[in-house]
Order: sequence, then C-alpha cells, then structure tokens
Amino acid sequence: MTQQGLWLDKPLWVIDPPDRVSLDAWRSASGASSLLLWCWDWAVARTPRAHAPGAPRFGVWPEGDSVGHPPATVVVYLPRSKDRARWLWSQLARSLPPFGEVVVVGHNRAGIKSVGATLSPAFAMHEKLVSLRHCQVVLARSPQAEAAVAPALSRWSVPASLGGLDVYAYPGVFSASGLDEGTALLLQHLPILTEGRVLDVGCGAGVLGLTLASRAPALVVDLVDSDAFAVASARETAAAAGLARVRVRPSDVYSDAEGRYDLIVSNPPFHQGVDTAYEVGERLVREAPRYLRPGGALLVVCNRFLKIPLWMRETFEEVDELADDGRYRVLLARSPRPASTGQGGGDDVWRATRPSGSGRRA
Repeated sequence: MTQQGLWLDKPLWVIDPPDRVSLDAWRSASGASSLLLWCWDWAVARTPRAHAPGAPRFGVWPEGDSVGHPPATVVVYLPRSKDRARWLWSQLARSLPPFGEVVVVGHNRAGIKSVGATLSPAFAMHEKLVSLRHCQVVLARSPQAEAAVAPALSRWSVPASLGGLDVYAYPGVFSASGLDEGTALLLQHLPILTEGRVLDVGCGAGVLGLTLASRAPALVVDLVDSDAFAVASARETAAAAGLARVRVRPSDVYSDAEGRYDLIVSNPPFHQGVDTAYEVGERLVREAPRYLRPGGALLVVCNRFLKIPLWMRETFEEVDELADDGRYRVLLARSPRPASTGQGGGDDVWRATRPSGSGRRA
C-alpha cells in the first residue's frame, strides 16, 4: 500500500494495520508528525517505544487532546466484521470534513468486493482504485454526516442458571449478540473458587472471568484480550456488574499478564481474518505453565477439530475431558511436565473446588 506513494504528503490516519510489517512501513514512509496509526490488535500495537513519535495508539476510537478530528484522508484496513465496519463508517462520516475521503484496503476473501454495501449509507460515492495481489483499494467520498449511527454497544444476558451476567459488547466482539454454545458449555463446568487468582485469556466481553468474579468477592480476577473492542466490552460489562476490583487489560495471550494464577480459563479464538489460525491456542497451552501457581489448572473449551488436546498432553501430565457435546470439548490440564516449568507440584486447587461429576482422561 505505501509503495503506491499515495496520500503520504498530507496528514493521515491509518486504522488497524494488520501486522507489524504494515505498521512499520507506514511509519517509514510518512512523517511522524502527520501520521496517526490507530490499532485494534494489541499484538500489532504493542511496542517498547509506546511514547515515541509515530508510535501506534490502541483503542476503539482515538482519544485525547492531541488527536482531534480525523484529517481529510483516512486509510482503513477493512474490518473482518461487517457490524464493526458499519460502525466505523458511521463514526468517520460524522467526523470527517465534507471533502473528506476514506481509503479502504482489503483482501478479496475478506469481503472487499462487497464493501460498497456497508459504505453506502455513510458515504455518497465510492469507487475501486486498484486491484493487486488478490486485494483491492476502494475510495469513499462525500461523507453523509446525517447517516444513521450504527449501535455502538449491544446488551444481552447470560441465562440465570449460568450466572445471569448482563453482557455489553462492541461490534465485532466474539458472540456480541448472545451466548455462544462453547462458552455456555464451559460455564456449566466452572469450579467453585472462593479465593485465589484467575486469568481469563481471550476474554471477549468478559463472560467467563466476570462470572467467576461475581460469585466470590475475595477472588482476584484478571481479564486479557488482544482486541481493543473486546477490552472495552469487558470493561463495560465489569462496570455494569459493579466489579470494580476486576482488572481488564490488553495482552497478546500472556504478553501483559502479571504473576501466577490458580486457574487460567479460556475459550480461545481460532480465526485470524478469514483464515483458521492455531497460534493463539497453542501459545495458550504451551506457555500456561509459566503463569500457573503450583497446583493450578488450565481450563479450556474448544472446537473438536482443534489440536488443543494434543498440545495439552504434550505440556501437562494430567489432561481430563469434562464435557463433550459433539461440537465442543471442555478440557482441564494440570501438573505441567518438568520441561514446561521450573516449579514443582502443590495443592491441587481444582480437586478441592471442582463442580460435581468426574471427568475422563483426554
């Protein structure tokens, strides 16, 4: 994109570059004082030079006195969620000057060919500029400030039998409109913890971690996710539930986790754009021993086709299947193998607190 030499001589926002290569290319090609890089993925935004000129910002929408309104030109890497795209087009249409333009970059398989359907309500004109390597660049002009704003937050409730949590979710967050089957299955097998430390990895809107936190005031619960919209959603859900003690932060799997935990719980994502991606699930399992206290456990729900059971058996001495409904499996891993961690055993938190019923060896 930057090799085209387009739009580099003017103030510019670039929204959600897909990787560090793209992010660094923009930083190299444009003056830092005229460029704002805005990331939704913490794995891309995370940098040791967070306050350096041209460093990316992380969040749902850029905030702060130094940001101001968008410049006349904004480059957007097409969101994989159509709901998130509609929300973004509405935000930009209300914020851009009348002569503003949005340059949308996307892969053919990611929906760029049909992007006009989501752009039309917010922009009066759009046209394809170039096709290259199975990607397209689309230019949208004439923002319609009066365009209806896409809802920013959805609200739904977990069934009372599973905790009754009221959930708030921004567009594009996993299960933004209701409880998914995998998480519902895992909720039925959460342990009864009254104290200790819990980490919810890939927390989404916070259903798992916040359900545990709501049951036990003494429980210390951290929630992490790499998606800015998920982090914001979990914070909204925690605030609505009055769970001020819960910490929600961005993290690339365990990159920003602090300390060790008695329980790590997750419904790990396995999509990256339109592709199936296994890296997050594998890191979740293989790196878990470094973040578990002695006697701690990793509790995961996953689709049956994922390799998580294999990674668990390679990383832990004990792996049990707590549930299998034909599509999803709930798996519990304990006792890391010696090569996985430098710590020995300890009191098994899970055995003392698990719900009724017994699992079978996976």
